Amino acid sequence: VNVAKQKISLANGKADFFKLLGLSPGETAAIDAKINTAALISHVPTEDNAIKLALLHNYSYQTQKLSMSGKQRDIMRKRDAMRLGLDLSYTHNFGHEQGVAANIATLSLSVPLDTLTQRNNLLTSRIEYEMEKLKLRDAKQSLVRAIREDYQALDNDKSQLLLDKKNTDLKAAILKDMQLKFKYGKTTSFEVVSLRQQWVLQQQSYVATQMQYFLDVNKLHHDMGDELSLWKIKLRY
Repeated sequence: VNVAKQKISLANGKADFFKLLGLSPGETAAIDAKINTAALISHVPTEDNAIKLALLHNYSYQTQKLSMSGKQRDIMRKRDAMRLGLDLSYTHNFGHEQGVAANIATLSLSVPLDTLTQRNNLLTSRIEYEMEKLKLRDAKQSLVRAIREDYQALDNDKSQLLLDKKNTDLKAAILKDMQLKFKYGKTTSFEVVSLRQQWVLQQQSYVATQMQYFLDVNKLHHDMGDELSLWKIKLRY
């Protein structure tokens, strides 16, 4: 029953993944069954470099920066609209008839009259710009905090990996010793089966910790904004 449920879950996960990539669920794909853990670890930069990369590539942070830049340009446009305008236009007529000027230069001066409304609009834009600056500052602080939390999670994962590895090796050594004792009639089969179950559970715990470590590495790269390059995924536009 559990195997059947896992197959269904795997099929649903594949369908969701293909949908995310824009592919038909019926497409075939070959996925490497072996994860290169050494490559994943080697792609983890130092914490300071990770923060720098995140500030350069994180999608949400860059979106907030663009929003603030848009408000700044809006202020410049509204400020320019309040100034005197002097426009020069030049027209050259080809094949002109006699008595018609071939070159015409026009100079026009525009004076804004309703400056009160324009000043109110400019004030509104300045307020919106200051609000965007605060949002950008909060986004930067949140991003830096997320990167530091990612590294804290990785440190915890590494400590747990070492502990699980020692416990797995210890359980394996105890089980081997107990199997040897059982061979010479020094213990019961019940004790051997019990120890084997403990060893299997410890292996499962070790595998779960490895998976959590990979997930935390992936989250770090997601926050840095280079998650696709980590897995060598390229998009076509």
